[in-house]
Amino acid sequence: TDCILFGGWADAERQIACFGPVWEEPEWPLRWLECRWNAKFASPGHRDFLGALMGLGIKREAVGDILAEEGKAYLALHASVADYVASGLTSAGKAALSCSWADGETMRERRAALKEDEITVTSMRLDAVVAAGTGLSRAASERLIEQGGVKVDHVPELRPDKKISEKCLLSITGSGRLYILENCGTTRRGRLRLRIGRPY
Repeated sequence: TDCILFGGWADAERQIACFGPVWEEPEWPLRWLECRWNAKFASPGHRDFLGALMGLGIKREAVGDILAEEGKAYLALHASVADYVASGLTSAGKAALSCSWADGETMRERRAALKEDEITVTSMRLDAVVAAGTGLSRAASERLIEQGGVKVDHVPELRPDKKISEKCLLSITGSGRLYILENCGTTRRGRLRLRIGRPY
């Protein structure tokens, strides 16, 4: 039996599964909502949008990834709730929203917009990178990993000493996503310099 996964855009973590045999790409029951606001007065984040959606009575299973950028965000919605969300979602956090439908073909190639930063770590161990990327202590990062709170490229990883590489994605409970973009070499003290990205 074939299985195809699709979440609305590239690198989506929350996806719909279609089981086959699959002879051609199915018509996915997804619609894409673009939400805009005045960035001078508010900056709603992922949690603000989730809270607004839950306030409308929408179950989490009906909402895919949320891509937030400066002044706008894109929501992948199951078709069964899409029209209801489009008419009822008027605010997120302190931001008043203006919503419209986005073109599905364009959205398929979209990736999360990232705010880039640089961190230094003693090694490429998962617990070291999580600690540096979140501000948690090394011990707290280790506990979080062992409790299943960290995914590497969408797969749960329970080993704090797991060696990670460039171009991977960490999904960290309580801190969101952390993209490891590039190993930029070492500092004078021998620490590794990593260029990272966080979604808006």
